[in-house]
Amino acid sequence: MRYESEQDVKTRLQHSVVMYKKRPMLVIGVEDKNTLVVQDLLTERAETAPIGEVDLDPSHAPLGYIMEGEDVYLAMRKPVRRYKQGLNQENLLVKPVLKAEGRRMGRINFHSKSIGRAMLGQYPSVEDAFQSARNRTSELVPFSRDWAVGTHDEELSLVFRGEVVGFVLDESVKLLPERFYLKESLEVALNV
Repeated sequence: MRYESEQDVKTRLQHSVVMYKKRPMLVIGVEDKNTLVVQDLLTERAETAPIGEVDLDPSHAPLGYIMEGEDVYLAMRKPVRRYKQGLNQENLLVKPVLKAEGRRMGRINFHSKSIGRAMLGQYPSVEDAFQSARNRTSELVPFSRDWAVGTHDEELSLVFRGEVVGFVLDESVKLLPERFYLKESLEVALNV
């Protein structure tokens, strides 16, 4: 994309998260209309980035489950028509998943490390997620962007994008009959 001026770049990109070199980066400054100053969300290392190499395609920075301490959220992009590009507070929708009664949930910032880990697909392994859920060390443990295992009504459950869609048996998992269409997605997530 071409920008008219340095001010145009600031208006559209500053204080938003973009992908650069396949890493989630916060735009912290603008040198000129062709160069950004970006900071890696996970390492917090800053560097300059030529604007032509910045990836603004939302599908290249997918969201999903976000783990912030003991809390688990589901993050999605809102389809808003604004002048801002990249991920920012205006186009980020975050909702708590299987929230325990009486427990306060924190607020997720669009440039947090947990958002960066979700964009990179960094989740516990399937084995670790199931083990944590069985040991009751966590109420809900994601093992992919869309899938998690957790405790719901004192039962080990499969959770797809925030909804209970199946149960965990001793040596297998079982989807609810009305959620049969999720079988292929679950198989892919379990075999990753």
